[in-house]
Amino acid sequence: MLVKTRLIRTLTLVYLITLSITFLFVAVTVTHVLTAHQLDSYPKNSLISILWSLFLGFVLMCVVGVWLRETLISYIGKVVRFTRRYAKLGKSPFHSDDQLADLSDTVQSVAATLEERLRDVESEKEKFSAILESMTEGVLAVDSNLKVLIVNPSAERMFGINRKLASSKLLLEAIQNIKIHEMMSAALKTRKSVSREIKISQPEERVIKVTALPVQLMKGEVLGMLVMNEMTEIRRLENMRREFVANVSHELKTPLTSIAGFVETLMDDSAMSEERRKSFLKMMDDDTRRLSRLIDDVLELSKIESHEVLLRVEELDAATQVQKAVSFLSGQFQSRRIQVENQVALVPKVKIFADEDRLHQILINLLDNAIKFNREGGVVRVSVVRLEGWIRFSVEDTGVGISQDAVERIFERFFRVDKARSRNLGGTGLGLAIVKHLVEAHGGVVECHSQVGKGSLFSFTIPSILPPTQTLFIKKS
Repeated sequence: MLVKTRLIRTLTLVYLITLSITFLFVAVTVTHVLTAHQLDSYPKNSLISILWSLFLGFVLMCVVGVWLRETLISYIGKVVRFTRRYAKLGKSPFHSDDQLADLSDTVQSVAATLEERLRDVESEKEKFSAILESMTEGVLAVDSNLKVLIVNPSAERMFGINRKLASSKLLLEAIQNIKIHEMMSAALKTRKSVSREIKISQPEERVIKVTALPVQLMKGEVLGMLVMNEMTEIRRLENMRREFVANVSHELKTPLTSIAGFVETLMDDSAMSEERRKSFLKMMDDDTRRLSRLIDDVLELSKIESHEVLLRVEELDAATQVQKAVSFLSGQFQSRRIQVENQVALVPKVKIFADEDRLHQILINLLDNAIKFNREGGVVRVSVVRLEGWIRFSVEDTGVGISQDAVERIFERFFRVDKARSRNLGGTGLGLAIVKHLVEAHGGVVECHSQVGKGSLFSFTIPSILPPTQTLFIKKS
């Protein structure tokens, strides 16, 4: 029976033992009917051709299978050798001829190696981040297009920016400083570092040393790095040193010029009266003493600031120490007819821990100023107040007072509110600077409150409990 087939699905040769008849089943799609044709009805030549076709197909399949197997094994071998070299495993720990098992073991080893290396990379990244975060120098990195990549906390503080907001912004937009932008552009263009000191006004006025560096990467890409060092305090100290030298020179020159003039007058005028001669000698003596006080104060301040002075802390009675200082200056109080109100004696058992000599020096300096800048017949009040762990001493006068602008600078070296009056009264301009350093050496603070025409109040604090050690180094302010 001839049947038009659309698609042959299966070819099966079956020998039916029970019927002793050989059938060739051919499954075809013919309106969903499977028909079977008796093999005997086919010509023998056709049957032989079919069998040879099946045999040749089987042989071809085996050849292709072997070829595919060898090719696959070869590729797997190459992969195994490559992964072993990458992982530096050397000989595989598995003794197996199964290439797929060997590949699986090697890939697992490579995965373990990669995981370990990733941990190492992460660890190095954390170390780099920690170093960057703790640096006092400001660090800012940009790409070749001047877009911000990295900003560390020090750079944030210097420019008053937020690194999250600054990231991916252009450098000029992020820091808003045209000079630094030009430096970075020049460094990237010339491939050379550029260094310069720059003054910035935002978020506050300061001086920074900026170094712009080009960084060459392995792929040829160039990044830019800004390293910024804070120079504000260094420049301030340099200015103070210059001012100090200039002030010392001036303060020394004034009495020396006066003494030289008196000496020249005495030498040239042989007929000078004895009274006038004594007057000149008295003025020379005053200038000499003033010069000696100035030198002593300069040396004392230098010792304090260079940590060459030790505090010998001991338990002291506040009332006793104040009374000693008042008694020491009793002659000056009487000559100016100034009344002393020692209110410390009214507070019982006020104990403090301080260096006795240095406390005496602090009280003498403050009381001496209260006398010099007080009005004749005025009042000086000395009092104490108990605080938690501290005793606050106060020295108040009824003198000319100090303006607010001058109060802010009153503890600076050689600063005088009234320079002419201070020199005439024998002041060196260093007394309050010494007071400030000595009070801070005890761990306390010194303050000044004043009203022009009403007087001034100076206060300082001294510990009322024993410090951790009885010998303290003076700390530099």
